[in-house]
Amino acid sequence: MRNHLLRLLQLFERHPLTYFGDPGAIVHFIEQFHGEYETSLAASVKRTPTSTTLWMLNRCMNTGEHAEEFMGILKELIDRADVDKDIKERAQGYVDFQANRFAK
Repeated sequence: MRNHLLRLLQLFERHPLTYFGDPGAIVHFIEQFHGEYETSLAASVKRTPTSTTLWMLNRCMNTGEHAEEFMGILKELIDRADVDKDIKERAQGYVDFQANRFAK
């Protein structure tokens, strides 16, 4: 099954700004493998962050799982020169959202 997850994440990587739905069938399929897909998701975001994979990372953080690790990933990519401006802005939005969740 891991191979299917990797292929789907690679699909997102090939189309970093494409809208695949909120959450969409692909995300629903991937999220069925809770406990398995998070490591692959984090690797995908580090490799080639996309609108969809950042959104998925934020969803994971909303559950409280991997929050510190995933926040670190988001913060790192904001400063990367090789990341699209729109992706950086989305990452910053998730960093702000998560920071505000716990500030209250």
